[in-house]
Amino acid sequence: MCSEAFTTMFDNLAIACRQMLSGLDGYGRLADRGLSVLYGAPPAAIDLIMVSFQNHDCGRPLFDPAGQPWPKRLVHADDKLDPFPFGARLRRVFAAHGLTRTLSERTLAVNAIYPNAPAADAEIWLHGVGSYAAWRRFSTAWTALLVEQIRPKAVLLLGRKASQAIRHKLKGVPIVESTYFTAPTVAHDDGIYEAPFAELVRLLGAGR
Repeated sequence: MCSEAFTTMFDNLAIACRQMLSGLDGYGRLADRGLSVLYGAPPAAIDLIMVSFQNHDCGRPLFDPAGQPWPKRLVHADDKLDPFPFGARLRRVFAAHGLTRTLSERTLAVNAIYPNAPAADAEIWLHGVGSYAAWRRFSTAWTALLVEQIRPKAVLLLGRKASQAIRHKLKGVPIVESTYFTAPTVAHDDGIYEAPFAELVRLLGAGR
């Protein structure tokens, strides 16, 4: 997907977000929260798209001119940039399966839904009605369109909520579900992720 196509899609997303915020459905976004869609600049070539449910670690947009600058690479691939509690495990599991280069150089990470929301609001976003449901439909539809345009080798859904929210909207692309990955209180060792990541190796190729 060329850079001009990315620019057009994100320009259209910004317009749509402004329209949502100016209408009744804008109440589904907390006034003191921001919008974070991607977790780093898109790489030149994308083999894998990782989709988590929501960004709930930051009280404002993950990257903004007044705060942290936009990173040139995926934050999950760099422990100095990554603010997320599951990031260290993500890097470990990718490395264990020979996929570190894929994570660092050929992966795009995106939310299934946005805007940002506290972890305690996750079930509201997942099962909500009214403004929350409208934002969820809007977010997941745009994310599914992004996946459709990029056509990666695989989509990795991180967590139960991401799978529930967007799996049925993803067409024509191999999907791998890692159901437990985003739960911050899970004390499992890395072995629980063997099956989904072994499937990623099959789809992406080891040693990438």
